[in-house]
Amino acid sequence: MAEPSFPRILLLCFVFLFLFTTLGSSSKTRFKYSLEKPHHPLDPLTTHEMKRVKAIFSGHNPGFGSGSAIIHSMALDEPENQCVVRWKKGDLIPPRRAEVLAMSKGKSHVLTVDLKTGRVVSDLVNPTSGYPILTMNDIIAVSQVPFKSVEFNQSRRVGFRFPV
Repeated sequence: MAEPSFPRILLLCFVFLFLFTTLGSSSKTRFKYSLEKPHHPLDPLTTHEMKRVKAIFSGHNPGFGSGSAIIHSMALDEPENQCVVRWKKGDLIPPRRAEVLAMSKGKSHVLTVDLKTGRVVSDLVNPTSGYPILTMNDIIAVSQVPFKSVEFNQSRRVGFRFPV
């Protein structure tokens, strides 16, 4: 049996990708988080809910509205397990909360926002020098630093040589 060639492997990958995208998904089961309301207590935050959280932050801390504070992550603050287990399709969704990790004035904040009342119900500040995860802007800025270095760019032109 002959070894598979690169074009055959590539073709096989495309066939699997095509089958997965066309047969594996149905337009009926897709959930458009930008347009709909959550249907289950554990559904991720919708786009509307995320915008609401950002608006609530502007009133809680002026830094969030002015742009001096940075939101690093925003996710659903999941309800209690018993609440989720008791929930049945067709029941009202329990009140939703968002948990946000943010940086303001050099300090990390873990905030909980109640979307029903429109209030920040918890704002825990990290008392140590902890820093939240990197944002995409941080990663892009760091990745561009070496290419601004004269020494680095010269080393790329010369090439790396192994010591003998």
